[in-house]
Amino acid sequence: MSFIHLHVHSPYSFLDGASTIDRLLEKARALEMPVLALTDHNRLTGAIRFYEKAIVCGIKPIIGAEVNVEGDHHLTLLCKDKQGYSNLCRLLTEAHLSKRKCPPQATREALRQFRVGLIALSGCRQGEIPDLVGRCKYEEAVRAACFYRDVYEDDFFIELINYPSRKSLSDSYRLAQFARQQKLSTVATNNVHYADMEEYTIKELLNAIDRNIFVSQLQGPRTVEQYLKSSEEMDGLFRDIPEALANTEEIASRCNLELELGKPRFPKFALPEGETDYSYLSKLTYQGAQRKYGSLSSCVKQRLEYELDTIKKLGFCSYFLAVWDIVHWAQERGIRCQARGSAVDSLVVYVLDISIADPIEHDLLFERFMHPLRHEPPDIDLDVDRRRRDEVRDYVCEKYGAENVACVATINTYLARGAIRDVGKALQMPQEIIEEACNGIHWLSASQLLEYADSRPELKKSEIYKRPELADFFKLCATIDSFPKHLSVHLGGLLIGDGRLSDLVPLEWSSGGDIISQYDKDDIEKLGIVKMDILSLPTMTVIEDTLSDIEENHGISIDLDRIPGDDPAAFAMLRDGKTIGTFQLESPAQREMAGRLLPERFEDIIVSLALVRPGPLKSNMDKLYLPRRHGKEPVTYLHPNLRDALGETLGVILYQEQVLEVAHDLAGMSYAEADGFRRAMTHDRTDEEMEKMRESFITCCRKNGVSSKIAEEIFEQLAAFAAYGFCKAHAVAYGVLA
Repeated sequence: MSFIHLHVHSPYSFLDGASTIDRLLEKARALEMPVLALTDHNRLTGAIRFYEKAIVCGIKPIIGAEVNVEGDHHLTLLCKDKQGYSNLCRLLTEAHLSKRKCPPQATREALRQFRVGLIALSGCRQGEIPDLVGRCKYEEAVRAACFYRDVYEDDFFIELINYPSRKSLSDSYRLAQFARQQKLSTVATNNVHYADMEEYTIKELLNAIDRNIFVSQLQGPRTVEQYLKSSEEMDGLFRDIPEALANTEEIASRCNLELELGKPRFPKFALPEGETDYSYLSKLTYQGAQRKYGSLSSCVKQRLEYELDTIKKLGFCSYFLAVWDIVHWAQERGIRCQARGSAVDSLVVYVLDISIADPIEHDLLFERFMHPLRHEPPDIDLDVDRRRRDEVRDYVCEKYGAENVACVATINTYLARGAIRDVGKALQMPQEIIEEACNGIHWLSASQLLEYADSRPELKKSEIYKRPELADFFKLCATIDSFPKHLSVHLGGLLIGDGRLSDLVPLEWSSGGDIISQYDKDDIEKLGIVKMDILSLPTMTVIEDTLSDIEENHGISIDLDRIPGDDPAAFAMLRDGKTIGTFQLESPAQREMAGRLLPERFEDIIVSLALVRPGPLKSNMDKLYLPRRHGKEPVTYLHPNLRDALGETLGVILYQEQVLEVAHDLAGMSYAEADGFRRAMTHDRTDEEMEKMRESFITCCRKNGVSSKIAEEIFEQLAAFAAYGFCKAHAVAYGVLA
């Protein structure tokens, strides 16, 4: 018999779980446990990442939650299947949204309404039945048991927890006796909050932080026993109730949820009669192209056909229509709105008036945005006049229905300063020590305090991190590094469901009164739900006000699309550094670069935006590019086949799109394969994985007549560049706006 842990908390129980998901799975695998459940408090925030990681570990994941029900009691719920997962999402949503600014509580009506596909365990000692039995209120306990048995039928179990203490064993014995009298099945759990017993101190620390008290002030029952125990340990604790152990396997066998990750779930766009998503998108695209170009060249036609065909094959037509509709609605009402980022690489996006930058004119590469080998949903981020963003958001809610739209959540986690302040306060550390430890560390993670104490200048200047009496304190801070603290609203991110959003995503209130998802943007992407960033951009507001003032005070109506991009007077101002207040070009670094670059054409603005960033400056790319720009050094190429890709930047790699072109021109990759190559190099890779990529690249280059030595050198340049490459499409979009 193999015992299965069915009641487990992670840090996504927010200041109650003391071990990371990775650590819990690592311990479960070490104990050779084939299955593990995750049941965080009133949330599924960690569920998607737990599900994915468990499968990678060879462990069957069970998704669930410990839900607060009426009377502030706990109930452990586990998903049997997709219907159960959907019902758990809806139950949690109902519990959170029913009463704003109140702790979430599921009503009895909601439990009954969303019961299908769920297994219910009576909960820890704070469960309704354990609480009533513990207080000898047997008649009330019987009524509660009748309710849960009526709702969940054979999927309701009395949860027994045997900690080796007189009180715990006594409570468990009475609860088991009650279950036998009521003919209810029992199940053994350990209400796990950490992987190993030693992490009990972390749980206490988190609990104190959560309650805003000192650790020394914690009251109520406390135990070190809530760790991930082995089957042998659980067998020893439940040797008198073997059926409770056997039922863990029985319950696990009933839980067979398979999440459809990666499946696109786009909003249903209302089409004109007789149109399909593809036919309507094609019609709008060609109408837009006619407006932009007049007669269409073969180059434009081929590009449009290729892009539309790719969009259709990937099933993204309705997404493009949804974005077009939002932008079209905004523009009709005089709300300035445009795309940023890699979406600007798309000609379809441009002719639909979603972007203001022509990808043909600026030689932008569609595959940097999307291609047939990249199946995750495209990401079209929109910049909107800050003053009128809420109008756009309200339109989206009205268009798709309030049940189908919500804000994306951001999981706020501990960095060094927050960890030092919260841990220090809970442990009653002197305030002067807390302040000195927090001084000047800003964006460091807590784990880096000890790792870089001897090398980082901001850490070396203070001896506090090396004081032996504070070593344990800083270790505690490092232990909760990246632990979640709370959810907040993602800047600009909106979810649009293909139906009722709460069927797939549990929702709750943000502190500011927005309805937000319990998942962050990465998990939302894995679920295939559309995340649309509608971002407030103050520059849009400034431009709108300026145009209105000019028309009102001078009677001149200016069309921004007709302003020339080669005005000598504008470039003279730029060279003189007179750009205070100019979007993207006003920083001291940009003004200094203008004096060195001496811009005289629009392309120079794009170069400047790509160069003035920490990565390129730190790697001295400006010192390579600028002498070539001013004819002080010759323009050279490691291989003649690099001229097409790097000609515009004088043999220097400045843009992400150029990585694709280099891999295509030298290694013979398709642009889609080249984008996969680029993306692979931007993620953390082991030395072994990088070596495989290197060998593959060099082998492909050699087949195209490139020597191993040159191919090796080019690979090194690409690998170094990948860490800080800038998307040319984004630079072009912001260059036009600037």
